[in-house]
Amino acid sequence: MKPPAHISLWEIYHAVNHDCVLSIHSHPNPECQIGGNIQESLINVFSKAENAMETELRKFTIADILQDVISHTGQTG
Repeated sequence: MKPPAHISLWEIYHAVNHDCVLSIHSHPNPECQIGGNIQESLINVFSKAENAMETELRKFTIADILQDVISHTGQTG
């Protein structure tokens, strides 16, 4: 078992979430000028946003979150 300081939030995210956080509607109306074309426009933007989020999640561990929670409660240890 890994200690909390060695478990990143990115690891947790990938352990419990296999879907993209920013999903694109899978069955837009092809007759709609916006709905029929927006998927292609959003794929690149959503991909970059998810990559940025994952980069941030790699920076924090369970120990970091625990320490932050403890600091808000005024407790030590």
